[in-house]
Amino acid sequence: TEEGLPLGTYETYELDQVGQPILRLRKNAVHTANLLRENRCSLFVQPYQYPAHLLARVSLLGTVEPVPEGIAESAAALHKTLHSGGAGVDEPREDDMYYRLVVNECFYVGQLAGNSSAEVIGGDEYREAEADPLRSFAGSLVKSMNADRLEDVYRISSQKLEREIDDIYFAELVWIDKKGIYLKASGNDGLVETLRVPFERDVEDERDARSALTMMSQVAWEKNKPYTPVPIASGKDE
Repeated sequence: TEEGLPLGTYETYELDQVGQPILRLRKNAVHTANLLRENRCSLFVQPYQYPAHLLARVSLLGTVEPVPEGIAESAAALHKTLHSGGAGVDEPREDDMYYRLVVNECFYVGQLAGNSSAEVIGGDEYREAEADPLRSFAGSLVKSMNADRLEDVYRISSQKLEREIDDIYFAELVWIDKKGIYLKASGNDGLVETLRVPFERDVEDERDARSALTMMSQVAWEKNKPYTPVPIASGKDE
């Protein structure tokens, strides 16, 4: 603000080729005037869908700069596609302005449980990071598992908690990435825990992830119900 106080507000954006946000700014908005006067800012980001929003959040800190005209045109077209449902002040307009947030550092909090802690990541490390290959369909995978394969979710949770599946009071898949899954589960004591269960190897795509989930469930089933070979009787009638 003019008094030098931070002003939090809702903002829509898309990402450039290295993951930095390109903000869509309303030309006459108060926060646009603030940024033109003082270009330092932060962008708070958290998954909007349940249950992923329970898992992580991040603040991207840096400075904003106007993008070149050609990039602004492509950013406007992409913004209309990604945020076509905007209404009122959120509705895209021809005179919108597009500014890039040059990330200096990230303030990240993951696994929002009692033992979670914040992590500060430098801007260069952020820009050099690779996006997770499951990011586009992780949400649909989580929804599918919780709706159609909930018994598998309970089974995997029971193995991780080292309890019988009948002793699991609550379990749900929270999120999935190339290295494993996050679960929330509790036993009969009612204590809800955030669990991390890694895959045997990094998965590469949606089909690979579904296969890894099936294998994880099968391993949990075999540990809960170990296979015992039935001996074959020997004798004259064999």
